[in-house]
Amino acid sequence: MSNNTQDSIKQNESTDSEQLPKDLLQQQFDLIKQNAPKTHDQFYHQSFDIFSRLNNLVKGTDSVEYKESKKAEISQIVSEYVDLVHEYPKASSYEAIWDLANLLYFSGPEHTLVTSLNDWVNQYGSDPTDAEPEDILDIALHHILRGNFIEAVAALTDTFSHLDPLQLAVTKSVIHLLQKFQALQLLPSNKYAIRWTELHEECGLLLDNFSRDFDLRQRSDLDCDVKSLLQVLHGDQDAIMDAGDYFERIIGSILYARPTITMSDLAHLAQRVILENEQDEFAYMLMGCFDDVFEVANDLWLQTHLGHALIAVGAKATDPVHVESTEAIIDPIYYCIDQYATKLAEKDNLWKEAVIYLTACVENREIWIKKLLNESALKSKDMSLLNSVLDIAKDHNMRDVQKYIYKVIGHRYEEKKEIKRATIEYGKAHDMESLDRFAHHEFSQFLKTGKLGDVVTNMEELNECPHYALLILYHNFRLHLEEKKWKRASQLLLQLLAHEHLPAKFEMVLLTDNIAILEDSKPHYSLDQIIAQIKLFKKVTDKSSAKDFLATYYQFVYHKELPSNTVTAILREKMVHKAVIASN
Repeated sequence: MSNNTQDSIKQNESTDSEQLPKDLLQQQFDLIKQNAPKTHDQFYHQSFDIFSRLNNLVKGTDSVEYKESKKAEISQIVSEYVDLVHEYPKASSYEAIWDLANLLYFSGPEHTLVTSLNDWVNQYGSDPTDAEPEDILDIALHHILRGNFIEAVAALTDTFSHLDPLQLAVTKSVIHLLQKFQALQLLPSNKYAIRWTELHEECGLLLDNFSRDFDLRQRSDLDCDVKSLLQVLHGDQDAIMDAGDYFERIIGSILYARPTITMSDLAHLAQRVILENEQDEFAYMLMGCFDDVFEVANDLWLQTHLGHALIAVGAKATDPVHVESTEAIIDPIYYCIDQYATKLAEKDNLWKEAVIYLTACVENREIWIKKLLNESALKSKDMSLLNSVLDIAKDHNMRDVQKYIYKVIGHRYEEKKEIKRATIEYGKAHDMESLDRFAHHEFSQFLKTGKLGDVVTNMEELNECPHYALLILYHNFRLHLEEKKWKRASQLLLQLLAHEHLPAKFEMVLLTDNIAILEDSKPHYSLDQIIAQIKLFKKVTDKSSAKDFLATYYQFVYHKELPSNTVTAILREKMVHKAVIASN
């Protein structure tokens, strides 16, 4: 292979290797552009998707340890909100507040905070070069406070021709210090503090020397300006607070006075800095005064999503006050979420999404979801929504909501006369009232027809309802009779006769059913039990109407039409016969 050919191949390989990352980057940009919301509905749906994943991650827990362990995952999800507001043009008004919140509460190590604040102020704050400077060093001072070291050096260089030798010498020293501060920002945190201390001392020495020379000569405005620069670099809080705007004072304090500031200390500092104008949502965000942020912003979407994110990461504390038998008094953000969810459901028909939003408020979510899904609201909704809400309720362990939805589903089956399916749903709902009603209706129909309806027997929950439990017991008794399991049938008959919720006339039903057991050759009752049955028989047949019912029911069971006196005689004879046998 020739050298030219080899060189050509190497050149192509080099070009391909350089092109590949560019192609991948372009593909990523194209994908972001393709997935970016184009409409308000798409923006809302993508917001919901982010909210839902964040909500599932934290599951409404207040555990600080848990939130701290999940901070990286929380921050990753929250970054999608930031991307979303940047991707959707009509959400541009949210960009500044989301970017600020992201760098303050969802980002990495605190030693990068000042760099991030610098970037934010340069993007969203005023441009120092826009306004007419009060003096020739004013622009440089603004850049120094912000940490714009390159721009500050350029601005100072432009002043050289206006300075006398002393001022020029000191200004050049300031430029040298700014270059060192710029290099300082690139150091890891373990070396930052040591190098910062050295620079602080160097600034102090320069300030002392200049002040000494300053005092020995006639002072000029430029002298005062140069001294102000040195005082700022040396971390003089009064000098910093006298210069720049709100955010410049904050950044200047961190850069030159408090390099190891924590987030809680930053909030205290932000609260102490005096604003000339009325505070806005950005200043309140820096202070950690989140309720004031959202009051000033007055935007339900922002309150819902940013508020929830701040709670999820543990930046915004929530201290609910539990009130017996009513809603808990909770953080204002949750009331915003409730309003937002209601709007989604009632105006945009996003009922499932609304329910998921409400799950974020652990204390009141079950009350609010049931209120949202009231009878009027659910009347026109199909079963798929109810099943979706059930899945959500199970996932979040919301037992009251599960019972509520099961009851609604049971009512729908009942309206369609699908009583067995309705019974199952009412059982899941632990709806004692509806189960009682079903049991009473079933017993009433049985007394009229002698036929037992479709009784649900394989659900433990149904036994919690005394009347339906009785119905199940009687159903099982009849089953044992049909299978000629006389011993078990006799045991259940005794239970039924002793049951406190036995309906009227049902003693006569049971005594008539008992004929089949008494006709078996084997004894299934003791003498005392037989005597108790005879006494009960005498008690319930003392009226002619009772005897008539006995004859009617006897015909239902044995398919023989006999006079009431004959039926009464048959029953008495069977019991007396067994009593005689039992006595021997």
